Amino acid sequence: MIEFSIDESVLDRHPAVAVLGFLAEVASLAGNLDTIAILPTPFPPPDSLASHPLLAPWRAAAKAGGLKPSEFRSSPEQLVRRWLLGKEIRTEIPLVDLYCAVSVSYIVPLGAYDVDRLPGSRIELRIARSTDHFSPLGSNSMPVDRPVVVYACGDTILCFNFNHRDSAETCLLADTRRAVFFGEAITIDQTDALEKAMADLRSRLARGGAHLGRLVSASSSKRSVELNLEVSTLSE
Repeated sequence: MIEFSIDESVLDRHPAVAVLGFLAEVASLAGNLDTIAILPTPFPPPDSLASHPLLAPWRAAAKAGGLKPSEFRSSPEQLVRRWLLGKEIRTEIPLVDLYCAVSVSYIVPLGAYDVDRLPGSRIELRIARSTDHFSPLGSNSMPVDRPVVVYACGDTILCFNFNHRDSAETCLLADTRRAVFFGEAITIDQTDALEKAMADLRSRLARGGAHLGRLVSASSSKRSVELNLEVSTLSE
């Protein structure tokens, strides 16, 4: 079981924040996962991404955390920009390819962490602290001294600036057995898109043979939730 909570400091800054998450047993996944992006119509042109209603709020969130928005782009903006440049989004980990494809399809942030690599069972969405440590995936350093919103487990940052960069210590691996998936929104429009993306992600995982736990939602009305591997139906 994973306990997840949103700290009040995040809600003070982003009152409409919502996080959807679920646990999944992925050890028995088939190798032919559906990792094809279904692009929205019309797909946004490159010169409009910064002002797109699903992406602009993430730039504002980066600025609120003391970061330069053009340097610390949200994961969906990074992925969409790569797609528009004709760069195939492929890694050596099918699960990562899967949630990246869904992320591009709905222009929303999605991420996942290896449950067995987490340093504890409590995950928070909170403001970074001076005692935190972070090993950013594919990068030497990140400005963790800024008031940035992070996913954290104890003093370990799992993801920086909401969804900008994952940790090398807790990211998914090729042999991951159990994963916890998260997606977040800070506006109503983003929440609507996120709910559709999560439904698509869970459907693709189920078709691939994953065992899914119940989908849960945290927000201002319910800041703390529990995620477990109790098998659920996709309609939940």
